[in-house]
Amino acid sequence: LVGDNKRMDEQKKWLDSEVEKILQTKQKLNDLQVDLKRREDAIRDKEDLLKEKNNLELHQLRGSQQLTFKKGDISTRLRDVESEIAGYSAERDRPTTPRDVKRKLETSIAELVSVKEKLEKEKSTLDNEMLDGKVLEPIEERRFIELQEGIDALESAIEYKTEVINSKQRSLNESSRQLETSHAQLMGRLSGLSANENTNLLKTFFDKVVDL
Repeated sequence: LVGDNKRMDEQKKWLDSEVEKILQTKQKLNDLQVDLKRREDAIRDKEDLLKEKNNLELHQLRGSQQLTFKKGDISTRLRDVESEIAGYSAERDRPTTPRDVKRKLETSIAELVSVKEKLEKEKSTLDNEMLDGKVLEPIEERRFIELQEGIDALESAIEYKTEVINSKQRSLNESSRQLETSHAQLMGRLSGLSANENTNLLKTFFDKVVDL
């Protein structure tokens, strides 16, 4: 009887260690699920930032296209004004042109020269803007930098979380293999006990598992 009690105590101790393994495996699984959820959240946050960044880039591209179109329009108007100035100047300089007409032409030429100077100034401003690449407003430029920094940080976090998840998955797989081995050992241990001992041991085991 003493030997039977000792054997049962040993089996219960072994059973406690196996239950602890199950508890640890369950905790590993819970931790893994938490990490997976956090990685999903980080990926979703990154996608949101990428979408906002893409919208700013599209706005920047459209702004650049508008500058190019505007510069082309100014260049065309400049050529037209220069052509008119040349035509009026040629007519003014002809000996046969009456004096009063020359005065009117000089007035028109002066007005056109003023228009030309204004257009040249606008074209120079556009050239500088295109050279600097500053199509976005200052607040948009700051937001663009913040978005890129946020995306870089999230990419690093996602990479780290992936490494952690892979490590935990390997550990969980190893724990699962150990539990499979424990299951085989349990069957072997049960075969060496009496029917009454089996019943008591299994009841203890299931009570512990349910409590998990």
